[in-house]
Amino acid sequence: MKLAVVSDTHFGFKWNSERNEDSFQNAREAFKKAKKADAVLLPGDIFDSKTPNQEVFSEAFKIFKLLGDDRDDAARIKNYRWKNNKTPVIAIHGTHERRSNEYVNPIELLEEAGVLIHLHNDYVTLEKEGERVNIFGMSGVPERYASEILKNWSPTPRKGINVLMLHQSIENFVYTDKINKGLSLSDIPDGFDYIIDGHIHWKNLDFESREMPLVFPGSTITTQVRKKEAEEEKGIIFIDTEKRDISFEPLKSPRDVFHLEIDVSEMEGREIVDELIEQVEDISLEKDKKPLVRVVLKGKTEASFSNKEIREKIDSAIIKIGDNTEGIQDTDKSIDTGKKVNELGFRYISRDFSFNGIREIFEKLCEEETKSVLERFEEKNLEELKDFMEKINEEKNEEKDVKKDGKTVLDYFGG
Repeated sequence: MKLAVVSDTHFGFKWNSERNEDSFQNAREAFKKAKKADAVLLPGDIFDSKTPNQEVFSEAFKIFKLLGDDRDDAARIKNYRWKNNKTPVIAIHGTHERRSNEYVNPIELLEEAGVLIHLHNDYVTLEKEGERVNIFGMSGVPERYASEILKNWSPTPRKGINVLMLHQSIENFVYTDKINKGLSLSDIPDGFDYIIDGHIHWKNLDFESREMPLVFPGSTITTQVRKKEAEEEKGIIFIDTEKRDISFEPLKSPRDVFHLEIDVSEMEGREIVDELIEQVEDISLEKDKKPLVRVVLKGKTEASFSNKEIREKIDSAIIKIGDNTEGIQDTDKSIDTGKKVNELGFRYISRDFSFNGIREIFEKLCEEETKSVLERFEEKNLEELKDFMEKINEEKNEEKDVKKDGKTVLDYFGG
């Protein structure tokens, strides 16, 4: 059986911006490639928001229609309702779509519309020409509960090929911390032929060198312009269960991504601006779309410059600027990440946002994901920061609801 895996499409990402169509264009190409598979697996973050607008939903439905009409050779679902003979689409929801059990998330809505099968702590069995493939799925849950929820679900491989889909941070493959460390390899149950993890946006198919067959398909769209993503192509993976083979097909639609590091030691402000503009304009353009360029400034300088001025002068690329420079007033290299987050954070948040509980919310951010929060502050991307804070604040309210209604965490997120 041939399985296509399309991960982290983030429908609606950067809605109403220059990148408005990127998520849909990339997904259209991926779904057209997936038509040749017997089944399509979607390991989370299909949408960029837990409450997509109607226009985003409309585009999503059009993309799913690309898989075609009924087919005589479609794989059959043995233990789950599937109302047609179309290519089976099996999905889990991700962190961007997660809502508590009392609310409908967008992936559940797609299931009600007959577009896909949504799994959370459940499995389905595909059968074709005598071959059985069991697809298990645990949708994205808060990192601090992931190990416990997976352990309590305790998925057990069945007769045939067994695939486990997750959407979580896994130690050694993405940043974690002591408080919210995510899953470790030891948390993942044995006996699966393939473990497919969404959430991590750069592909890693080198599963044969690991102690278990763990596969990261990566996203179809770049969202945070990280160095890792600049090094890896976006695409779709295929699993041939009979040959026990994994192949990767790159996409042509995604924007090119570049990661530049510039040492600005002893430079004046005007020199920094000129050097940055020159290096960005030297990037060779291979596509009609503007590339994404992450510029990280390093070194020791007292100079100041305007990010706005740089962006206004460069029309050939979409730029994100990270400032890791060291000025005279900040020479203590022993400063810890949490302290630096607070110093940067309160300066920008207090200026741009005014609502109650800001200190409590920000302390929560520092516990949850200090490294990525720091990156966002350094880029001064206040729009992304606000979205991130709202997500954390919602989790905090969910926890309060758990205490209020007497439910356990497993009741609330465990399905």
